[in-house]
Amino acid sequence: MIRIEIKDDNIKTKLLALHSRMSNLSPLMATLSGDLMRSVQKNFAEEGRPKWASLQPSTLAALAKKGHTGTMLNRTAGGLFSSIQPKSGRNYAAVTTNKRYAAVQQFGFKGSVAVKAHTRRIFTTKGKSGKVLKRKKLIGTANVKAFSRKMDITARPFFKLTDEDIQTIMESIAKYGAL
Repeated sequence: MIRIEIKDDNIKTKLLALHSRMSNLSPLMATLSGDLMRSVQKNFAEEGRPKWASLQPSTLAALAKKGHTGTMLNRTAGGLFSSIQPKSGRNYAAVTTNKRYAAVQQFGFKGSVAVKAHTRRIFTTKGKSGKVLKRKKLIGTANVKAFSRKMDITARPFFKLTDEDIQTIMESIAKYGAL
C-alpha cells in the first residue's frame, strides 16, 4: 500500500474547499439552470437555433388579421415563453413549464384530436351602421357538436442546446470546480 500525505497547508485548504463544494452542488445547479434558461430565451428570441420552420401562409394570414406582430411561440403575455422557469436543487438543474401544449411545440404533432361538444359565443366587431366597434359585442351563442380535428403541427424545439450552450455549461462547471 502506498500512502501519500500532503503537508502543504495551501493544498490542504484547497482540497478541503473542493470537498466542501462537491458535497453541496446547489450553487452550481442554480448557475446551470440559469445557463439553461438563457438558452431557452435565446431560442425564443432567434425563433430557433437552427431556425424553426416558417408558419403556414394560412396561419400567418389569420395572425395578421388579429393584428399579431410578435415572434413565433410568443404571441401572448401569459403564454409559453413566460411560463418557462429555471429550477434547481442539490443535485439537479432544469427549466420547466406548466403549459400542457409545450410538448406539442417541442416535438410536433400529427394526428386527430377529439373536440368535445361545447357552446361557442359569437361576437361582432361592427355595429348596425357598419362602423367598427372599439369593443367586440356579444351577439349570441351557438351549440357545437363534438368532432375530430386533424392536426399537423411542426416541431419548434425551444428546449434545445447548441454547441455554444454546451460550452457555456462546461465553463460554468469548470469555474465551480476551480480553486
